[in-house]
Amino acid sequence: MKKNRLVCLGFPLIAAMAVGCSSVDIEGLTSGDTQTEITTEETSTPEATEAASETEATESESKAAEDSEFYCKNLEENREEKVDLGSDGQMDTVFFKYPDGLGKDNICSLKVNDQTIDIELVVENGVLYGNANALLVHKSDGDFVLLSEGDATGYGSVTLYMWDKDSLKEVDKVSEAVKVYSNYDVNKDSATYEVSADKVCLASLTEFFGCSWIAVKDYTYGSDGLLNVGKETKVEPYIQGGEDSLILKKDITFMEDESGEGPKSAKAGQKIKPYDIKGSYMGFTSEDGQFLGYLEDVDNPEELFENIGYFRVG
Repeated sequence: MKKNRLVCLGFPLIAAMAVGCSSVDIEGLTSGDTQTEITTEETSTPEATEAASETEATESESKAAEDSEFYCKNLEENREEKVDLGSDGQMDTVFFKYPDGLGKDNICSLKVNDQTIDIELVVENGVLYGNANALLVHKSDGDFVLLSEGDATGYGSVTLYMWDKDSLKEVDKVSEAVKVYSNYDVNKDSATYEVSADKVCLASLTEFFGCSWIAVKDYTYGSDGLLNVGKETKVEPYIQGGEDSLILKKDITFMEDESGEGPKSAKAGQKIKPYDIKGSYMGFTSEDGQFLGYLEDVDNPEELFENIGYFRVG
C-alpha cells in the first residue's frame, strides 16, 4: 500500500463524523448494466481555480478519451454474469451474492470462477445494517474490481482488486470510512458512479455548520494501487437530490482566496452553494457558479443561514 496516499479528508482540522441512517440510501441502489450509467464528467472549475489544476483536468480527460477499451458496470446482486477477464478469449463466471437482508445471513460474497471473496456485513439486533457494492472496470491495462463495504451510513472501506492471470489479487485498500462516490437522481431513483479510465472519486463524511456533508477526492487506480491526486476536497449536501444551496440570513463578506482578488460580498436572502473545504473553512459559489470565497465554521450557523436545518440529519 502506498504510504503517501491521502484519505478523502486530507485536512487535520476536519473531523469525520458518524451519523444515523440516511433517509436516502444511495449505496443500496443498483445502477444497472448500461455503460451510460457510469459518469465520466469533470466537475466544473470556479474562476479561482489555479491554471495548473485546469491543465491537470485537461490531461486527465485526454487520457480517459484515449482508452477506447474502458467500460465500467455495477455488479447486480445475485445475478450470474459472463465476462472475459484478462482478454484471453475465455468467459469467466462472476456472481455477486447478497444476503436476504433479514439478518440471518450476513455474508456477502464476490465469486469469480472458483475464487470467493467474503464480506461480513454489519448486523444489529438481528437486522442487516451493513451493505456492499462491487464495480467491475475494464481498461486497456487490465481488469479491476472496486469493492466497497459500509455500515448503516453507507461508508466503510474500499478495496481495489486486479485480475492477475487466473484470479483477483488485492492491490490496495482504503480502510477509512469512504465509498465510491455516486450521483443520486431523485427523479429516476438511481445512482451513477463517478469512475473513468484514469480516476475514481472516493467520498467520505465531514461536519460543517453542525451538519453532515459529503467530501469528495479524486484518486488514480491501477496495478500500483489507489493514489490521491485531487488538490481540492469537493463538498456537497449529505442528503442528495434535494436542496443544494444555503440561504443567507444577513449580509456577509467572504475571506479572500488564493487568487489575490479582493473579498466578495453577498446579501441577505442570496443563495450560495458549498464548493470545497480547506481546513476549518468552506468555500462557496453563487448559483451561477462564480466563486465567492470562504467562510469559517461557526457554532451557531442558524444565525447565518435561514435553511440550515434542512441539511441536518437525525
